[in-house]
Amino acid sequence: SLARNNNKAEDLMGVLTVEEKVKMRRIVLAQGSFSTMGLHIRHWERLKDWAVMGGFKLYPLSEDLLMKYLFSLYERGSGPTVVTSVRSAVLWIGNRLQMDVPDVHGQPIKALENKIIEERAKEVKEAVPFPVELVVCLEEYVVAPGSPFAYAVFAGLLLCVIFASLRFNDAMHVKV
Repeated sequence: SLARNNNKAEDLMGVLTVEEKVKMRRIVLAQGSFSTMGLHIRHWERLKDWAVMGGFKLYPLSEDLLMKYLFSLYERGSGPTVVTSVRSAVLWIGNRLQMDVPDVHGQPIKALENKIIEERAKEVKEAVPFPVELVVCLEEYVVAPGSPFAYAVFAGLLLCVIFASLRFNDAMHVKV
């Protein structure tokens, strides 16, 4: 059954015409939440402001100009996700304005993105685990007959947070 489904998927590859693929891409890019659209617009406005201040012609956007802008962001210390965000914004704006955009997946942009990630991406910090003795103590407190109810509930909440690997503020949103 799985092999048959894979064969069907392979049979469908190449079924869409170039025009249909472009239409599908536009439909996908047209979707998005209000905050995502706002982010795309803000990225584009920053690009436009940068081009105006530098005396560059923004329209039509060239790969060289986009690369120069991304490099200026790099020199200003941009974070590891900025290139990805600008890439998405350029594609989205290009789609919405029906204008041609440069190859945002080209090697120069990818190389700069990888360099930024390599230099500026931070390792995810792992929290120090609670000692087993503390967890055992909390468990015993929760089930002890003489424990005040409110304290026992709080200790139980802490145990839930520990076992679910949640931060305390995340636990405030858990529905029981």
